[in-house]
This record gives sequence, C-alpha cells and structure tokens, in this order.
Amino acid sequence: MHRNKRRTKSNINRYLVSLVLGAVFLLLVVNAPYNARSSATNIPEFPEEIVYHAHADFKVFVNNKELDFSSPEFNIRSRQIHLHSDNDFGGNVIHVEEREATLGEFFSSLGMKFNFTCFIIDSEFCNTETKTLKFYVNGERNNENDKYKPKDLDRILISYGDKDEDINGQLDSITKLACVFSNKCPIPGNVKIVTL
Repeated sequence: MHRNKRRTKSNINRYLVSLVLGAVFLLLVVNAPYNARSSATNIPEFPEEIVYHAHADFKVFVNNKELDFSSPEFNIRSRQIHLHSDNDFGGNVIHVEEREATLGEFFSSLGMKFNFTCFIIDSEFCNTETKTLKFYVNGERNNENDKYKPKDLDRILISYGDKDEDINGQLDSITKLACVFSNKCPIPGNVKIVTL
C-alpha cells in the first residue's frame, strides 16, 4: 500500500512535469513568428489594435509658398499625432499614434488652426472671393479638412491661394518618405532617419 502511494505520487509528478514542458513548448511555437520579427529589427511589435502607428507625407502652401515644419519647435508636440522634426525630412511626415487623431488636432498642437474655410498661423488665411483653402489626400480633393484622420502612407496637401491656381507642382513636391517611417521601403542613401 505504501508502495502504491509512492508510485501514484511519482506518476502525478511526471504528469505535472510533462504538462509544464508541454505548455512551455506551446508558448515557444506560438510566439516564434513574433520573436523572429522583433529580433530582426530590435523594435517590439504589437498588434495594431493595441498600438496604432501610421505615417503620412504632407505639405502646406500659403500663397504658393511652402511652410517649413522642420524647426525643433514643432518636434513631438502631441503624443497622438506629431512630427519628428529632428530627422532629415522629419518636418514632412506626420506620425499618427492614435487611430482617431485628426489633422485639426495636429495643427492645434502646433499652435495653428485648420478648418473648412481657414488656415491660421500668425495670420488668418480664409476663403475670399479670389482665394480659397484647398485640401487634397493622395491627389484627390477631400472635404473632411480638420476632421480628416491620416492613414498610413497618405500624401496630404493643404493649399491656400488663388482659386484658379494650378497646384500640380505642389502635389508633386510632397515627399514619399512615410513608407520609410512605416518600415515599408528602404531609407534613401545619406538620409538620417530614426524610425522609432
């Protein structure tokens, strides 16, 4: 009887050890793709529903003059939607870290205002009989303006100027670097970009 108790206890111990080893093995197999991606880039990856991270190229023109957003004063002014102006071309790419973040919130964090009729910096640039505020996403007119939620790889143009001005040159000047920050294309040679 004493021997049966010892044998039963030994069987339970072997069963528990097998169960623990099986669970560890299962965790390793399930996490293998995640571990491979993370170690390759040294950047932890999270499911999109936990962390949202998108990048959009953008330009703003007022009376056919491009506004410069590369100044350190514009660097990471909001957690949800911001610039990394310390990068080469960092003033041309919006970093979006909250799915519901809007362009209105972005410009507000920079001390500016953008809505359906005006772009306000130090001065107001509002629609008149001869000048209008135009908003484009990926080459197409868009009417969401400040409510627009930038998506990954968007190319955004805000332009205030003559109603009949040709803005094709402005559209063509928008960089295509959002893909670098989103790790979807290589970094161009001799360009300093931190993609975190």
